[in-house]
Amino acid sequence: MKKLRWLPVAPLVVALVFALGAPGFLDRSDPLAPADAVVLYVGPEREERMEEARLLLREGYARFLIVPAHGEAYRVEGDGSLSRIVAPARVPGSLFLLRKAAYYRNYYENTHVETLEARRIMQDLGLRSALLVSSPYHMRRIGLIAGLAFAGDGRRLGLAPSRGETRPALGDWLDPGRRRNMLSEYVKLAWFVCYAPFGTR
Repeated sequence: MKKLRWLPVAPLVVALVFALGAPGFLDRSDPLAPADAVVLYVGPEREERMEEARLLLREGYARFLIVPAHGEAYRVEGDGSLSRIVAPARVPGSLFLLRKAAYYRNYYENTHVETLEARRIMQDLGLRSALLVSSPYHMRRIGLIAGLAFAGDGRRLGLAPSRGETRPALGDWLDPGRRRNMLSEYVKLAWFVCYAPFGTR
């Protein structure tokens, strides 16, 4: 009987634990270390993410910039400027959506496709390591996807969240936009975990 009395309380305890831990769980980062490339994930916070990528290149952490959603790669020149070395093909519509439809399973989420495109471009350029740049709340999922997509190929990856953005925190529950981003990440994370066993490459 005592066990039965605790049953209605259990969901509340689970909800409380999730509410307290959810923001911090999404945030992941690695110590910055030199790499061949910076991989930039595009998204709503495009400017902040781009500024982080530029900062890493200026600080000398990498000599290439890869923007997989655009099918682009750039090399850092001696004067610090970027020269494009891989350009998207001239095709009607969105190259990203066309490649997604042609080469990947239709249930793959965009971040997953970006990661696989980054892997393809790195292979084409002979690059062995990369710093993955996105927003802090995005890093847990990127780390999981990249860990599986690059598994076994010997490439070294580091997670480098944008330093210009606020890190996930408990107060995000009170901000509608940040709360929406956080819950959306968990839905996408759950979806990836569901389909990952059926192939991630």
